[in-house]
Amino acid sequence: MVLQMRENRSSLNKVERQAFAMLGTCLAAMTIMPALKGYWLVPVFSLGALALLVLALGRHRASVPASESLELGAGRVVYRKRGRPPVQLSASRLQFVPLRPSPVKLSLILSDANRKIEVGSCLSLEEREAIAPIIAAALSQRRGI
Repeated sequence: MVLQMRENRSSLNKVERQAFAMLGTCLAAMTIMPALKGYWLVPVFSLGALALLVLALGRHRASVPASESLELGAGRVVYRKRGRPPVQLSASRLQFVPLRPSPVKLSLILSDANRKIEVGSCLSLEEREAIAPIIAAALSQRRGI
């Protein structure tokens, strides 16, 4: 069994892009009066803030989404994360521990005698909650429990 996990990315649709254009127009209109009174930094700041937001959204869209995979095979587990070498673990000695230090945080930990690996760090809280029982069931099935 191979479990592919990827960061949820939603791009801006046409309506959302139009909303940003309207926001920019409103910001420009709101800065006319302060600019006429000699406060030139008000329009520079507000339009600069909007430009930084548009730049950040563009960079985010162009970046590669974070992804992980967990391969549960016969007697072994292979964890892969983008930009890191794969980690192979023995399924017989592996423990799966979902840690919940607070209601808004959930860490899915795979651990054996030598190392601990957090799985699903690219997922949202709801997605981690949904995937935790799947990983636990698949791991217990691979161990023959």
